[in-house]
Amino acid sequence: MLLTDSPVSVARWTAGALRDLRHLAAELSLRTARDEPLARHTSMGVGGPCPLMVWPRRTEHVRRLTRFMGLRGLGWRILGGGSNLLVSDRGITEVILHTGELVDGNRVDTGCAVFAAGTPTARALRSTVDAGLDGLVWSTGLPGTIGGAAAGNAGCWGSDMAHSVAALEVVAGDGAAHRFEGSDLGWTYRTLRFPQELAPPVTIVAVIVATSEGDPAELRSRYEQLQRTKRERQPVGARNSGCIFRNPEGHPGAGQLIEVSGCKGLRIGDAQVSSRHANFVVNRGAATAGQVLDLIDLVGTRVRDCTGVDLQPEIRQW
Repeated sequence: MLLTDSPVSVARWTAGALRDLRHLAAELSLRTARDEPLARHTSMGVGGPCPLMVWPRRTEHVRRLTRFMGLRGLGWRILGGGSNLLVSDRGITEVILHTGELVDGNRVDTGCAVFAAGTPTARALRSTVDAGLDGLVWSTGLPGTIGGAAAGNAGCWGSDMAHSVAALEVVAGDGAAHRFEGSDLGWTYRTLRFPQELAPPVTIVAVIVATSEGDPAELRSRYEQLQRTKRERQPVGARNSGCIFRNPEGHPGAGQLIEVSGCKGLRIGDAQVSSRHANFVVNRGAATAGQVLDLIDLVGTRVRDCTGVDLQPEIRQW
């Protein structure tokens, strides 16, 4: 069973409500798309439509949009780079606020670097390395946006966002803006929890990363070595959503367990367990979310039958 993000109980989006939101977006000069297929916006390349997608560009846009929807009890979801996410072939019933155009106002300094939530994580990393600052080198190869990375406490190469985030600027579901120090937030494995009194859903609009001075040559050397390692070990260039299962404590890694269970290269339709790294499922061209789900369930069953280990999912599902 995948981790499923369930929105709070909400009113149904009617044609009139969608029209009113489009009018507000037009007033703010924001880009919108009706019945937008989420397959276009997820790294796995699968997923049905949402009724409306809106691209805010500034924090005030997010505040206006969320205040409009919150007062009416309407539901929405926040989407960044679309990695670590599997969307149903049926799509979803909520509106999407896409943070991909929240990219202005970035600033890189010794001590901290400020990144708008829609900034690609790779771009944020390169800007710190180019400035001779440490703090994000561990994120080499991490897909998606830095806002999404913070929201999911993304991690790789032995570290995660919890160790890098100095503070977050967010907009709550009632349109109120807040700033939280990283140490005041609830960080667990691939999860970030905000204070319970904060009206959901919470939109991260800026990530403040702790930085320190480093040797530019050494930083670039580490970055380039991690890039080479990723290309050697992972299915770079193939559509995928990152690691499917968590590495179980007290056991070999999920990829190794999947491989010894005979699942490497296993395929259902165009969904296939990567032949390079068994904890990745790749879309060979025309995979559906249903095929990916069936393959994940099959892999989980075979690993459990072969090794006795019940793998837990890392990827999330809408």
